Amino acid sequence: MEYYIVDTSLTDEYDWDFEPTQRGVRLYLPQVYCPHCRKTYTGDFTAPLPEPIPPAIRRFIRALEQRPREPLSFVTVSPQEFRAIEQRVRVAYGFPPERRIVPGTDLGPLYLLRQRFEPHWQVYKGYNLFFTGKARQAVEQLNPSNLLWFPVWRTRTRHWDIWQLVVVEQKRLPAIEGGQWVQCPECGGWSIDAPYDVPIRFAVPEVGMEFSDFLCLEGLGLVVSERVVEVLAGLGHGSVRGLRFVPVSEVERRKVPPPSEEELRRIEQAFEKEMEEARRLIMPPPFE
Repeated sequence: MEYYIVDTSLTDEYDWDFEPTQRGVRLYLPQVYCPHCRKTYTGDFTAPLPEPIPPAIRRFIRALEQRPREPLSFVTVSPQEFRAIEQRVRVAYGFPPERRIVPGTDLGPLYLLRQRFEPHWQVYKGYNLFFTGKARQAVEQLNPSNLLWFPVWRTRTRHWDIWQLVVVEQKRLPAIEGGQWVQCPECGGWSIDAPYDVPIRFAVPEVGMEFSDFLCLEGLGLVVSERVVEVLAGLGHGSVRGLRFVPVSEVERRKVPPPSEEELRRIEQAFEKEMEEARRLIMPPPFE
């Protein structure tokens, strides 16, 4: 069985006409910064929390947002504090152990407040992963056991036939060739220890007795079976937007040497220049 990673780097396929959002003030879980491995963890498009927000969690998140921070920045907590937050959220929502709760996740149902909307796609990767009713029915013919579907609402009582996907799957470690997995003792995150410039290849781990068409793998993200790729291809040309499927057997990563301080300054200056240019030039097209 061939598996494919879901590559979401196609930023030029953004649909400006489809921007669902939460009603009222946007609430999200804090992001995590680990001082040991120097990584920041925030968001995962396969693990949103679109359920109604329990009042206790709403009050808790609003209290967190009162902490001092830079303007327009996320609330950031330590790995230890986020583990306590994760447990609080799991209990309040009544989530099972296999439901992932990740830093930086938006909370609450999504609304598309439009009178009319006809998508030019069947599957779309925006901030999260969306399926039309037709695409959802096609995927459900495979009888996946680890998917949840949440509607995009148009009012408090009516919704579009557009569905947000949640993959109920704890991340697994894929087998790798060319390096070895190393786990951070503080945050529990995984990284690959390998010589510089040595190609690293991946293989899907044994799923066990239960066949799964949707897997979440460290270092690769969402991985789907060839059955899923075939079903989505059957929806027609151009039906899948904002993502592409790459065989896991063709994925190759390399560990590169860290940049020097001079290179870091040059990268930062170039980034600041690009952001300033983007703020000046990029404007979404007007909606009709």
